[in-house]
Amino acid sequence: TMEIRKSNLDNEQKIIKTLFKEFNTPYNSRSISKQIGIPHAGAFKILKRVENEEIVKAQTIGKSIIYSLNFDNPITSKKVEMALLLEAQNYKLWLHEVKELDKLAEFVILFGSILKEEKKARDIDILVVLDDVRVHFTKELVHTYRIIVEKCIAKAEPKRWHVQSMKLTAFWEYVRAGDPVAINMPRSGVALIDTNIFVVFHFELHILLPY
Repeated sequence: TMEIRKSNLDNEQKIIKTLFKEFNTPYNSRSISKQIGIPHAGAFKILKRVENEEIVKAQTIGKSIIYSLNFDNPITSKKVEMALLLEAQNYKLWLHEVKELDKLAEFVILFGSILKEEKKARDIDILVVLDDVRVHFTKELVHTYRIIVEKCIAKAEPKRWHVQSMKLTAFWEYVRAGDPVAINMPRSGVALIDTNIFVVFHFELHILLPY
């Protein structure tokens, strides 16, 4: 079994990841400091710096200054992608096990109890979203995909793995219909394969769920 080695995000990356994934939660410097577990003064200093760099925007609501990501700045998307890539590296074991799915998957999400209590979690929940927009899934290709999934499960821990598969078109339909599972799974999960689609996904959610 491959050893899991945690690669920690720095505090700026934790803030950017939090503002990205939880964009419809109004965060000020105090609430985001509690969320990522650093002193308020440290969070305030980072937020002021990234505001000056135009990575985040500050909006006064009542007596609070609420921060959100500024996607008018192209550097912001790059910083988000880097934070998500580093987050995925925290789960190197699972990243290694699903590597072969990269051939057919648009993205792969690790979600559920494994993210909260890795050692105690009984199940390893994976969502595989297949790219049926650019790829025509013939019976032969579906059969190939099933073999790849079975191979991934067999070399890991078969009794613990639960793999759900969904076509990209169906996934977007669920998201646009406001399905809570489709919306919350990627927000609370970790993208093991292709974080770029996560940025697109959250842009869609910005439209659907403005705060």
